[in-house]
Amino acid sequence: WKDNSQVEDGYVILRRIVDELRWKLLGRTKESSSRFVDSSVIAGESYIYQIYAFNDEEAESSRIESSEVALPYSRLVNISSRAYVGVGAEVLIAGFVLDGENTATMLTRAVGPALSQFNVGSLLADPQISIRRFGDSLTEPDFAANDDWDELYTVDELKAYESSSGGFSLVESGKESVIAKDFGAGAYTSIVYGVEGVRGIALVELYSMDADNEVQPLNMSTRAYVGTGDEILIGGFVVEGETALPMLIRGIGPSMETIGLPEGFLENPILSIYRGSELIAQNDNWGSGDDEDTDVLRNAFERLGAFPLKGNSKDAALLIELEPGSYTCFV
Repeated sequence: WKDNSQVEDGYVILRRIVDELRWKLLGRTKESSSRFVDSSVIAGESYIYQIYAFNDEEAESSRIESSEVALPYSRLVNISSRAYVGVGAEVLIAGFVLDGENTATMLTRAVGPALSQFNVGSLLADPQISIRRFGDSLTEPDFAANDDWDELYTVDELKAYESSSGGFSLVESGKESVIAKDFGAGAYTSIVYGVEGVRGIALVELYSMDADNEVQPLNMSTRAYVGTGDEILIGGFVVEGETALPMLIRGIGPSMETIGLPEGFLENPILSIYRGSELIAQNDNWGSGDDEDTDVLRNAFERLGAFPLKGNSKDAALLIELEPGSYTCFV
């Protein structure tokens, strides 16, 4: 928006769904701001926004109301992380959040030996995966678990899942882990580790098999050991739809201390985002930009429920809009 006033102390941003009367407060910005990124929209909904300036007495000095804003369809359909898998604190832990009102089939895989077709070395010889729902007690059984895919599925069933999801073939290897199961909305944690303590590089994947968009992935986070060469952390995801998808992507090391995670965190992570071989964005220290960019990131952390980063930390973060396509993140 354009600032035509010289007396405001900041701006308030409101939003409502077109067919509803209730306005939702999205946030406030400083007087120098001229933009606000709404990262909490739902694909397919239409919204109206209000922006107004206020002074010290909270008196309104100007108001802008947008026309109807229709959002074309856009969503995440595949998210994955590749990392070195050790034992203890060095197992691969991937959390993901699903949103929706019903249930839908999701395909999760833990891949080790089959990565040899992509010339990856030092692979996890025998991966195993377990999935737990957020809030379940430690005494409750896993939501799902698997060691070798042929314990649960036939070759024809595995091929059908691979065809529907677009995942590469695991048929030639009997040591990969596969779970195809109905998931509801909520937060889940998947843990990938080596059977009998074996170590190596593995890939954990989540594919949405929901053609009707009833349940969709909202985010994925991965905690893993980060080394050099083949042992860096690599995240991948696919954006499907008709328009760019706003995304918050972070590479966190030092700020893990604030949420009580163990010592040994990466002291200075660097985050790079690629589309194919093209580097499209990179960040080293998230708070090293101008104040407005830092405030935009802080607002995004709060709106999305992402834990805050220390202001002077060497963590990395990017708020970016990505067109439909396949992307890779390196940490």
